[in-house]
Amino acid sequence: MNYKFKTFLLYIFFHFILSISFLQAQDKKHEILSQIKSYKLNDPPKERDTVYINLLNKLAWEFIYSNYDSVSLLSNDAIRLSKSINYKRGQAKAYIALAFSSTITSNQTDASFEYINNAIKLSKDVSADSTLLAAYNVKAMMRMHAGDHENAYKIYQEALELSKSKKDLLSEMKLNTNLATLFLLLGDTKEAVPYYENSLKLSEVLNKKHWIGVIQSNLGYLNVKNKNFDKALKFLDQSIVIFTEEKKPEWLSFAYITKGELYLEKKNPKEALKYFELSEESHKKL
Repeated sequence: MNYKFKTFLLYIFFHFILSISFLQAQDKKHEILSQIKSYKLNDPPKERDTVYINLLNKLAWEFIYSNYDSVSLLSNDAIRLSKSINYKRGQAKAYIALAFSSTITSNQTDASFEYINNAIKLSKDVSADSTLLAAYNVKAMMRMHAGDHENAYKIYQEALELSKSKKDLLSEMKLNTNLATLFLLLGDTKEAVPYYENSLKLSEVLNKKHWIGVIQSNLGYLNVKNKNFDKALKFLDQSIVIFTEEKKPEWLSFAYITKGELYLEKKNPKEALKYFELSEESHKKL
């Protein structure tokens, strides 16, 4: 349970699609594959239309954490077909998947930045604001991965202003969370607090149970760092209940490892080990 693992879990924040459990993911993959097969069998000439391309992009995202080659294959196919009918939103979504997948699998290259810049340009061309916000989100994460925190911050701020102008509360909530996490990773816990608080308020307004748990778990992490242990324990226990109910092993793992760190800080290694082992057990489900 080292620093790189914890940092990766924090990076999950930068994903703009909510994570789903392994079993749910398998069901969704099968559902999309069935739709693709049915679509091709019933009306082969429509393979190049937007519905088929959207299905390819959706399927690519189902492999985002598990199979880089599948993401690459599906996304490149979506790009090729989108170009043939000048479907720019379809191209943009495929480029975002390629860029994000390359980063979380440690395959980030100059080509990855070319993908995300293409996605941003294409999204702007057709005023696809939600896709543009997703592209900004991923580009900021990539800049962070490259150690360029200053530009990551600038990108997030630009995206946050756009989300506010479009009254996109869900994107605004995620971007506040991302900015908080940026400061948290930099060790600036004071700057992180107002962004997390804004994000928690928005998640409650939107009644997004998963995101309430995500923010609570990171407020727990933040309070562990600030040695506010009682407050941290409250946030972590609340998030653990949500992640257990929602079957979110990736976030349950994060909450457990943070709770382990809390007990380590309190000089209780026996209790700390218990939660580190629970974290590892949950992480194996991924």
